[in-house]
Amino acid sequence: MSAHWKEDPIARLRTHLGAAWNWSREEEEALQHECNRVVEEAAAAWLATAPQPPRAMFDHLHARLPVALEPQLATLQRHDGGTRAHG
Repeated sequence: MSAHWKEDPIARLRTHLGAAWNWSREEEEALQHECNRVVEEAAAAWLATAPQPPRAMFDHLHARLPVALEPQLATLQRHDGGTRAHG
């Protein structure tokens, strides 16, 4: 094993968990599968969300629209009203 591999934080954590709590390779793989499942579900839920209209970035980014962004919002509203969803 190279000297750098001994310094790898993942390998060190794996060794520590194994020694301190008898963490097994099977438990690690089960946790990885569970984490992957949760991430895949969250990604699927996000992808199923309807596209928002461009105006939404102005409505939800700042509590109060900064004056510097007012011209951009005006341009968007002139273009398509800022209400048509893109996606």
